[in-house]
Amino acid sequence: IEKMVAQSIHRGQDYTSVQTYQTENYQFFFGHNLLKINNTTDKSQQPFHNERYTLVFNGEIYNWKDLDKKFNFTNQSNSDTETLFQYLQLVTQDLNIWGELKGIFAFVFLDKKRNILLSARDTYGVKPLYFTINNNLLVFSSEINSLVASGLVKTTLQASSAQEYLQYKFAWLPHTFFKDIQQHPCHLQLWDLTKKSLELSRGFLDRVENSIPKNFDEILAQTNFLLEKAIQNQYSEYFPPALLLSGGVDSTLLLAKSIELGYQLPCFSIICDEKRFTQDTHFARLATKQYKTDLYEVKLQEQHLELLPKLFQEADQPIGDGAMLTTYLICQEAKKDFRVLWSGAGADEIFGGYNRHWAFYQYLKQPSFWLYAKKMAQFLPFGRLGKRFLKGIDISPSKTFINFCSLDILENKNTTNTQIQTLDDALKWDREQYLQADILSLTDFWSMKHTIEVRVPYLDDDLANFAKQIPSQMLLKHGRKWILKKLLEQKGGKIYTQRKKEGFGIPFGHWLQNKKNNFLWDFAKNLQNPIFEYVPKARFQYILQKHLNKQEDFTQ
Repeated sequence: IEKMVAQSIHRGQDYTSVQTYQTENYQFFFGHNLLKINNTTDKSQQPFHNERYTLVFNGEIYNWKDLDKKFNFTNQSNSDTETLFQYLQLVTQDLNIWGELKGIFAFVFLDKKRNILLSARDTYGVKPLYFTINNNLLVFSSEINSLVASGLVKTTLQASSAQEYLQYKFAWLPHTFFKDIQQHPCHLQLWDLTKKSLELSRGFLDRVENSIPKNFDEILAQTNFLLEKAIQNQYSEYFPPALLLSGGVDSTLLLAKSIELGYQLPCFSIICDEKRFTQDTHFARLATKQYKTDLYEVKLQEQHLELLPKLFQEADQPIGDGAMLTTYLICQEAKKDFRVLWSGAGADEIFGGYNRHWAFYQYLKQPSFWLYAKKMAQFLPFGRLGKRFLKGIDISPSKTFINFCSLDILENKNTTNTQIQTLDDALKWDREQYLQADILSLTDFWSMKHTIEVRVPYLDDDLANFAKQIPSQMLLKHGRKWILKKLLEQKGGKIYTQRKKEGFGIPFGHWLQNKKNNFLWDFAKNLQNPIFEYVPKARFQYILQKHLNKQEDFTQ
């Protein structure tokens, strides 16, 4: 446990503690690294415990004061940790109480008397929790590297995850790159150490009490109300946040609404001189000037590619997303003055913002037409996105959407048993796979490397659960992410709704075509490299030469 805590010390450097317990049949070891966000008291240090119960907890319970009132808790530390501690005692006595928490969290809770463990993650998987179960051993941690550091976990490669990574850029959940390590599901797990485990969904929070508005104006009004509420709930007065700003719809709307509510929200943005490849620099500067806040500019240069081998070694498992580099660089700079950053992550998955959502929406309306168009593609003047769209078209809706989500690296793509027949299915897949396994995983890992917590207002329980109830056809009726675009237009941000979607744009493919960056391909000189078990050498060389000769960009 001491090795695990030392391995993850970057996640919290305000207080570190380890505790052990011995019962008649079991040994328990708890460790915690604390990062203070909402108060500066020492009374909520973890592991939080009494004679019977012990809690280790990562994250933030946004409605902890409401829970204190509802259940009449006495909160001596004035913290969400003590609220959660008392709430979970009630849950162990009556599982029907589960489902009241709103926030971002991962925790493990022990009832020593009854030999029961509770473990859980928040609804959308913002906070990570990995575990391994082996014979008489059950181990949890916020990071895979910490589990490995324990020396108790085998690191045998999960071959199917490597295959998925080469196709989707990440390993499908709940699996990781290691056979014996899994990502904890986003629900409560009850571990009766004397019996089999029991899974419990969040139940209460999955229901929306109010009826869903069916007209344009009511949807906008309710979304606006819940977004404002999310911003107010997630703002920390002790350590005020800054915003990860790209100048796109999601982050600019967060900025506009925060300023309107009276919060000074300074911004961090990646600045890149490669104007042909990204407009983020222009729009980020424009947004901070328009909404009158400070902009911290983090310069992204081609020489930063030299960091990649180091980052690959530090990562707990591969995720093929350039945001790894930009998140690392921004948080490296932000840690000088901030402990909390806000991100627009989740908006695309909740409100239907990706090109593939719009493409699948169009495909489902007229599949036979698009199958015919695919046959005629060579005679039609389609651009890069149009050609990619047609290339993915299949008679099967499931294969079509999976093709939209896949890279073109593997000749024989993995066929999934996942059934994606409707637009709702597609959005659900993005929320449960891509959002969690790619965006949220890399965001948490690389921000916490610099002891920074990233919060995601669009994944606030009330807001996200409301948006999930809106029929998917309505989400895309007026175009991708029209609800957020309309709200931004109301705040004078129409220009940001009309720009090309990029996220934190990075001209990665362009830079890889520069010969001075060929060091990144040195691993391929070893013909015994495991990569060739998945991508034949001839196929690898074909892809590499096509890219280097600027005939095709395989980083897209």
